Amino acid sequence: MTLTAARSGEVWGMEWDEVDLPNKIWIVPAIRMKAKREHRVPLSDAAVLILNRMKQEYGGLLTSRGLARMDAPSGTILAYSTSPSMIATNGNRGDRNSPYTKSLLRAIQQQNTPIEQVFEDVRRMVVEQTKGEQVPWENSSLIGNFVFKR
Repeated sequence: MTLTAARSGEVWGMEWDEVDLPNKIWIVPAIRMKAKREHRVPLSDAAVLILNRMKQEYGGLLTSRGLARMDAPSGTILAYSTSPSMIATNGNRGDRNSPYTKSLLRAIQQQNTPIEQVFEDVRRMVVEQTKGEQVPWENSSLIGNFVFKR
């Protein structure tokens, strides 16, 4: 879930009893954390909106393999670290970030780059790093212009 910048391994294991939607917090158990400590993830209004919709329409977050696909509500972009129903890599042991997070952090530093171009650059970098095994994907209904850094 990009709105939280959580690692894909944490997201794959997300369960509804970890999510406190009224208080906008997701508590990731220590067992799924790289540092083996419980992690409290604040949820943005947009993340809460998406989680509520997923819970109502799909009854849960996961398909049999990977995240379920969801359409982007008007004016939003949903960015996935990999294609629907696929599982993203966490990277090599000892890496601080996954290939997707590493690429996203690099790409959002580009000045005056439209968000669509940022995610295209992320996709290219991840495909290169994973030798084609992982292909990031977005679902967009953006109706305006956005850049991460001016």
